[in-house]
Amino acid sequence: MKLIRGIEFCAGSREERLPDFAPDFPYIASRVEMDFYPERFVPWHWHSAVELFYAELAASAYLSERECFRLFRDCLHTTPAAYIRSYRLQAACQMLARSEMSLTEIGRASGLGSSSYFGKLFREAMGCTPSEYRRRWQDPAKNGQDRR
Repeated sequence: MKLIRGIEFCAGSREERLPDFAPDFPYIASRVEMDFYPERFVPWHWHSAVELFYAELAASAYLSERECFRLFRDCLHTTPAAYIRSYRLQAACQMLARSEMSLTEIGRASGLGSSSYFGKLFREAMGCTPSEYRRRWQDPAKNGQDRR
């Protein structure tokens, strides 16, 4: 419960919602007895190093970093670093589909760094280049897909 209270203190009220690209996490009653939504904390630390996010998340919940990592892993079945990378990739997908920003601007805005590193991570995760993804989602008629 300390972790949840710390996250809520940093993130604001429970009624706030993330944009539609943020994943929903199920109710976790066994460990924390409250909802565990770390993504509500991520936007405030979008450009921070993962280590900084991790240290601040633990401190805000009045937990040791080790205990915070264990709760994070047990509740979400992933590491904080993998979670943040996934969150940033989801944000990049939204920017590719909905904006005319350059790939370099999207890489920087999503916290994924240079365009070459962004492209490498994106290909590994999505199975296509950022440019291919953009073409697929910005021209739905050509690909038989609905714009989202």
